[in-house]
Amino acid sequence: MNQKIISPSWNFFDVIITLIFVYTGSYIIGNAVSSIINKEISLFVRYLLAGTVQTLLFIAVTYGVIFFKGKGNLKEIGMKGINLVENIRKGVGGGLILFIIVLFSGFIVSFLVPIEPKPQPFAELLLKADTPFEIFVPFFIGSFLAPLGEEVYFRGFVYPVLRKKFGVLKGIIITALFFAALHFDAVRFIPIAVGGIGLTWLYENTGSLITPIIAHSLWNTLMLVLLLAASVYV
Repeated sequence: MNQKIISPSWNFFDVIITLIFVYTGSYIIGNAVSSIINKEISLFVRYLLAGTVQTLLFIAVTYGVIFFKGKGNLKEIGMKGINLVENIRKGVGGGLILFIIVLFSGFIVSFLVPIEPKPQPFAELLLKADTPFEIFVPFFIGSFLAPLGEEVYFRGFVYPVLRKKFGVLKGIIITALFFAALHFDAVRFIPIAVGGIGLTWLYENTGSLITPIIAHSLWNTLMLVLLLAASVYV
């Protein structure tokens, strides 16, 4: 086992409770903000607010748990550089490889299961974008907010618990399946799970959350660029 990953002081119950808090909190805060604004807000602003709130809640609730059950140090969930240059290099390389593998696995799934899937929410948002701000919103969500919040939770918080219980290999696979399941996308389940395996392996390999955050960000960004290019030129 990679000794860089700290044995968690939290458990699977904390993992589930955190998820419930985040989803419930996102719903309550989102409705409260809409009521305070008290006027119709655009779809893009609504998504931006929702993405920001959910990311902040993932970080805040996760930190709250490790504060009360652990040492209250973000290093417990991999928020550390260790070897910053090496972690960034592996994040960029890993992101490029994941993009290719996920894209290829997506083609295989689409060939075997000829169902036209709906775009993911921030991808669907990009297809509706007309102004620079509207294009910026899905990129900000997909390239920054989603990788940050999801990696803190899935790799930094969920994986150490499953790793401790089942070992590295099973821990990586179960974390990836959990990650894919919570995207609520049956058609893309396998490609997302494959990507999840890669992201979790990067965390296991480096012990730093910086690497999978960068890889996840690059993977999402390249997917969005590909989608944007296809919408313009096809």
